[in-house]
Amino acid sequence: MHNGLSVERVPSQEGHFPAPRWTAKTVGQHSLVFLMYVAASLLLFGAPILRDPLHTYLGIGLENVHAGYTDPSFYMWNFVWWPHAIAHGLNPLVSHAAWAPDGFSLAAAQTAPGLSLVMSPITLGLGPIAAYNVVMLLAPALGAWAAYLLCRRVTGSFWPSLAGGYFFGFSSYELGHLTDHPNLALTFLVPLAVYLVVRRLDGSLEHRTFVALLTILLVLQFSISPEIFLTMALFGLVVGGIATWMYRREHPGKAPDALPALVRGTVVAYGLTALLVAPYIAYAISHGLPRLPSSWPFVYTADLANIVVPTRLHRFGGSLVGPLSDRFRAPIDESAAYLGPLLIIVALFVLQRSRIFLHRVLVWSLAAIGLASLGPTLTVAGTRIVALPWTIFAVAPIVKLALPARFVVYAWLILSVIVALWLVAPSRRRSTKWALVVASAVLLLPNTSPPFWRNTPPVPKFFSSGVYRQHLGPRENALIIPYGGISFSMLWQATTGMWFSMPEGRLCPMPPSFQTWPIVRTLRGGPLTATYGKDLEQFLAAKRVKKIVVIEGSSGPWLPLFSSLGVEPQRVADVLVYEVPSRILTARLDAGPRPILKELRGKCG
Repeated sequence: MHNGLSVERVPSQEGHFPAPRWTAKTVGQHSLVFLMYVAASLLLFGAPILRDPLHTYLGIGLENVHAGYTDPSFYMWNFVWWPHAIAHGLNPLVSHAAWAPDGFSLAAAQTAPGLSLVMSPITLGLGPIAAYNVVMLLAPALGAWAAYLLCRRVTGSFWPSLAGGYFFGFSSYELGHLTDHPNLALTFLVPLAVYLVVRRLDGSLEHRTFVALLTILLVLQFSISPEIFLTMALFGLVVGGIATWMYRREHPGKAPDALPALVRGTVVAYGLTALLVAPYIAYAISHGLPRLPSSWPFVYTADLANIVVPTRLHRFGGSLVGPLSDRFRAPIDESAAYLGPLLIIVALFVLQRSRIFLHRVLVWSLAAIGLASLGPTLTVAGTRIVALPWTIFAVAPIVKLALPARFVVYAWLILSVIVALWLVAPSRRRSTKWALVVASAVLLLPNTSPPFWRNTPPVPKFFSSGVYRQHLGPRENALIIPYGGISFSMLWQATTGMWFSMPEGRLCPMPPSFQTWPIVRTLRGGPLTATYGKDLEQFLAAKRVKKIVVIEGSSGPWLPLFSSLGVEPQRVADVLVYEVPSRILTARLDAGPRPILKELRGKCG
């Protein structure tokens, strides 16, 4: 029955739906929905930063910097690096601007080159902070809109699809990664991929169009987040396997009519994608794949208690149960399994004991993905209970690079479809259903009072005023204090247009060629070494550091450390500039670097 914005349809026993067509009316509806989601994103997250979007960004606050939460500066740096490298004829897959002079391979890092290039007009015109804000404010809206399109395709109903899309775009997963990971927060390609699959299954998308669109989508996803690209393929196989197994169990000796064509098209699309991204993959392999600490797949996992216990990111109850959620092993941005009353909706959906094939596939797929997200060990309120099947994959090549806590993004997509289907099912208690949905949305609202959503990073006048050009030569290697991952040095370098190089950066883990230097722990805020003068000189000589820039007010033993160089610093604006004596740069090293203490290994830069 058509009634303006609603098209109520009941699926067949196999779960097929009459396919709605894209008409002028539906296009208008879809556009309106997108604007509604954008308005919701601006309302929830935009207010703290829109007053000064060129200097304040949507992300975790300053007091968390020393806990290692300076990931936003890394992505802002990448927004500048890719257009800079291309404009200057540099290899964009390797940078010697950071971690100079050794450099590091960007092919083995989550640099989101596709995102950087798309945002380059804004980056070049308004700066990296503005570009970062645009991405983060659009991420929830795009994800919600793409999930809405999928729900609308499945249910044909406007309002249930609107609700389903909201729960994906504004999920606990999204709240977490909006604090620091634009590449993981931008998830809209995942539901679009499923949307294409549904269109191919119902026959509304012909083979060539499906292959072309899926290939484009996969290449884009790879250019934004290879991790999501990998896990999307992995869990696509899982869900497809579950669906095929269930169908053959109910129809022995038969397979869904549309399955062979879907498989062929998907294989071709992945084959074309592999060809297109082969140079990137080859470069990454030849220069070393990411070397994440072996403990990460055991730490970055979903805590079972998190399903009913919100984190401090949530407005209602987050602070009250904060002492409990603080015990989760995964950091707050990765603890994204909180469902609230949605758990009740899932239970009611399961208790319906639906005879519809699609419903059963969704429930079993949700269970499989939920189990995988728990990781190698069942953890409850930070306490490890028992080993789980993911233990096998936690040590498997390539797959071990995917962190289980992030698998919940696929669970949230299934949940969005479940909500839409549950709402569209005939019921005498429709108002009760909507009341539960509204309550779920309210309890998932972000907690905007702590500094998770507003950060004004300090940019010293030395860099912002342009005076650095009088004291640092082009591409001159300068040591910046605070050092590496405990500061916004990558943002400061980006604001200068990569004018200088620096022997530091924000990268996980720290390049091995820097981990072997004892002085690095001191530079990161540790104590002075017994031979700090000699250690410092060896490091400066090996890394060809010509200047040291100490930001005014930086805590640490900088006065005795740099006084050992025997030079007086020059105060410029709000920094102290030390010029490394030529005797150090020309001296022959009498000893190589020594292995550093184990606690530094595997740390971020």
